[in-house]
Amino acid sequence: MECADEALKLNSNDQLAIYSRGASLTRLSKFEEALKSLNKISKSDPSWRIITHNSIISKGNALSGLKKYKESIECYNEALELNPENTSAIKNKALSLIQLKQYNKYLSCFDQILTLDPENTDAMWGKGYSLEQLGNIKEALNYYNKTLNINPKHKLAKNMRDDLADFMFNY
Repeated sequence: MECADEALKLNSNDQLAIYSRGASLTRLSKFEEALKSLNKISKSDPSWRIITHNSIISKGNALSGLKKYKESIECYNEALELNPENTSAIKNKALSLIQLKQYNKYLSCFDQILTLDPENTDAMWGKGYSLEQLGNIKEALNYYNKTLNINPKHKLAKNMRDDLADFMFNY
């Protein structure tokens, strides 16, 4: 962040420095300060399209950190308009949706990721979790197992599968 601050001293409109500062503040959980920086990104300059895209995702992350999930989803949707195949934006949107207990939409996000990346074990786990929350226990167990077939060390999938199997065995 020091580099970004130095660059901003030289040119307060340096889009890359503004983005770097905002993204760094988000990672430091300084969400309000991050939003102030990220809101300065110019969306009108087409040469900065990738910076604009990444700044929108960072802004969504900062809003999510402030528990402003509906606003964060709007940011992720805006980023997805620029790049509909950005799995990071889709995943972050899903994480905000789950906080709002919108499991069908959460499930849809992971279906979208799995269409783009069929071997994405985090998306498989996410789909399993969503299915479990929607009461589709057998299908959830199937997705936890698919996750573990690809990545046997996926702790969340293993824990959820084992808990679900225990639940099914005891009831």
